[in-house]
Amino acid sequence: MDKLIEVFQSIQHDSLEVPIWEVFTILAVTTICMIVRGSKTGLLITYMFALHIAFSFLKIHFSQVALFIFGIFGAMILLIGLYEALTED
Repeated sequence: MDKLIEVFQSIQHDSLEVPIWEVFTILAVTTICMIVRGSKTGLLITYMFALHIAFSFLKIHFSQVALFIFGIFGAMILLIGLYEALTED
């Protein structure tokens, strides 16, 4: 329970620097996906960006084992999303 309180306090007080080129890249790619009506592709790319940012934040506060588990669950969700995107009805 103490670790959970520590994480909430970290979220409230810490900051995470995101390079401007990453922000512009994600905005450009998702804009292009919206223009060409590739909403599933845009959603998957945005998910990968959010996973990258979350991993950057969590590696400051968690052990390698917790990050590995986080990566496994993130990869599973990404694979499910890829499967759904590739098997449209």
